[in-house]
Amino acid sequence: MPTEEVAFPSFWNVEDNDMTQNRFAEIPYLPGARRSFLALCLLLLTVLPVAGQTPQDVRPVVGRNVVHTVKQGESMFTIAQRYGLAVDHLAFANGFSPVTVEIDPGEVLIVPKERILPKNPPANGLVLNLPERGLYFFRNGKFDRFIPVSIGDEKGFQTPTGQYHIIERIKDPTWYPPSWAKEKGPIGPGPKNPLGTHWIGLSLTRTGIHGTNQPLNIGNSVTHGCIRAYPEAVKKLFADVKVGWPVRIEYETAKLGKSQDGSLKLVTFPDVYKKSDPEVALRKLLGGELPQGLAPLVAMDLGVTMGLRRERPLGLEIKERAILR
Repeated sequence: MPTEEVAFPSFWNVEDNDMTQNRFAEIPYLPGARRSFLALCLLLLTVLPVAGQTPQDVRPVVGRNVVHTVKQGESMFTIAQRYGLAVDHLAFANGFSPVTVEIDPGEVLIVPKERILPKNPPANGLVLNLPERGLYFFRNGKFDRFIPVSIGDEKGFQTPTGQYHIIERIKDPTWYPPSWAKEKGPIGPGPKNPLGTHWIGLSLTRTGIHGTNQPLNIGNSVTHGCIRAYPEAVKKLFADVKVGWPVRIEYETAKLGKSQDGSLKLVTFPDVYKKSDPEVALRKLLGGELPQGLAPLVAMDLGVTMGLRRERPLGLEIKERAILR
């Protein structure tokens, strides 16, 4: 989705590239082992965030965070759709309650477009990170796009993790309500069908990726196990995927990544199913304690990538750590 160029207020430091020094200095010619040893030392300097810590599982970072100044008539929903995100992504990133929809003109928002890729992705297929509420689509060995989704409700309908695959693609599906549903008969194509216009069935029983007739709920944990996305996103995905392609569902509340400039980035997500404390997961990745000053931001589970070596500002500490407003 095209986006306009945005002027970045200096205090926002949205890209958050705190490690500005180019650590990939040209290595002079040295004979054999000495040159290899120096190259190794320079490589280690690019990934060690704090003395004594050894980060694990550092992955590529794609995209970049931007800022958006709210205009008259815009809402969290319309802004989220414009940037290919869910309302929850914007709300978490800016310290709002996830039920926030209305927002005042002139408000400056961080838009979390920067993503840390999943580990060992398929050449063709999908990876869903449940706490992130997002599908990563890979095609021809490359990351293609990020798709915001809703996942299973945490109170009895949690979407399970595991390795699955696509078993069917159905246009204009009929919904057959399960025994617990209030509806008591098949619902054919149309505005009352909760599956929307496209169904991508998985090898996980009665579970698939589909559209919705309630797009405002995308990004929430509200389904009965299925994976919902915006109708237009599912329509496009439906045309791009094939039966047999893998779909991995995982649960990562913390990630580490490295940008093209060599700077380390971290991100944490809310522990929606209470399976993996984000701070504990991040400490494990870092091999020790959190860098000084990061703990309060990590505790907010913003879903925004940020540099490990920072003093401020990242949106003035997410507007002075305004968790609920």
